Amino acid sequence: MSVQISTLTMQMAGMSVRLAGMSVRLAGLSMQMAGMSVRLAGLSMQMVGMSVRLADRTVHLSTKRETLAGRTAPTAGRTAQMAIGTMQVAGRTTPLADRTMQMTERTAPTAGRTVQMMIGTMQVAGRTRVYSINCVSLYFMSC
Repeated sequence: MSVQISTLTMQMAGMSVRLAGMSVRLAGLSMQMAGMSVRLAGLSMQMVGMSVRLADRTVHLSTKRETLAGRTAPTAGRTAQMAIGTMQVAGRTTPLADRTMQMTERTAPTAGRTVQMMIGTMQVAGRTRVYSINCVSLYFMSC
């Protein structure tokens, strides 16, 4: 698994993260992130306000609660299991009524520094796909 990191773009296993406009595209699933602010302080990562556009639904995330398709779930310990209505992949819309997406955090030492990883596990039709985003400090901005 290769990781390319520059001032504006980070790519990992077919995932493209553009840090300037905070636009994230993973495996054909397009998400728009507006006002996402993440601070790396030692081993902790703090998320301050995030807006995700999934199909025609807009999801607002905060540090404590998540609202998805009109439902809320506590995110204590930064682990949340969320029910998603629809997902748009490669122009097709797939219903995900009974499926879940789980997001959590892990830390890993890298060359003397600690890197926070946001891991997304998506279960679709019985299959589990794992996506990860490595967050590192990049010049004037943080992932």
